[in-house]
Amino acid sequence: MRPQYKILLLFALPSSAVAQGGPPLLTDDPGTPGDGHYEINTAVTARYRKDQQEYAAPLIDLNFGITERGQLKIEVPQAFIHADGSHAKSGLGEITVGFKWRFIDQDANNPMSVSIYPQFTFAPSSRSKALGLAEHGVGALLPIEVSIDFGQFSAGAEVGHVLRTQNPDETLYGAVLGWRVSNKTEWLVEYHHISSKDPGVRESLINFGLRQMVNSRVNLLTAIGSSPDGARDHVHLNAYIGLQITN
Repeated sequence: MRPQYKILLLFALPSSAVAQGGPPLLTDDPGTPGDGHYEINTAVTARYRKDQQEYAAPLIDLNFGITERGQLKIEVPQAFIHADGSHAKSGLGEITVGFKWRFIDQDANNPMSVSIYPQFTFAPSSRSKALGLAEHGVGALLPIEVSIDFGQFSAGAEVGHVLRTQNPDETLYGAVLGWRVSNKTEWLVEYHHISSKDPGVRESLINFGLRQMVNSRVNLLTAIGSSPDGARDHVHLNAYIGLQITN
């Protein structure tokens, strides 16, 4: 079984760059909250497989703007796992910390933004590792994100490599298309893939998402999806629902 890290790889909705990746999706984007601003994503996530169900309730994702182009991230999930024929297990999942830096910024003459976003994940306790809620060792994600604005439409992509101290390394990539129906509503579609040399770690997901502005500081975030094929580790349902609070 793989960690909450892959299951809950979720990030911030941008305020100073194009808005398509990030929560409620798995693929990230170059957006940051802005200097001195914050973004708090509080969500419930669920993932159903044939013989196992995985939840995060809640998933707390804290993002703080450091300069206009930088962002500090801390993410903590309260994880639940239930495998058929066994009792449910719960506790803190893997903690993620990271720093995003957008080194190419969108402007009037350039529709593209590009960032790097190194992140580190680790188990909060030996209990979390013993229950299978978190990986043994430390994981380091080294990704790059790109987004392009086409006016009402936007596109983005993320490619990264995960270095692990006690498990095989992993490679991930994702692509996102966004459609801003109005100033308050954005529809999203995503393809996300992760794999490694371990033949048991190969997973693809197609997700459909919605961002709906509730007021000037609160957004409703929802997404639902599944694996597009019948792989052994097929995900029958991947779901996210949460609120995003900004200042």
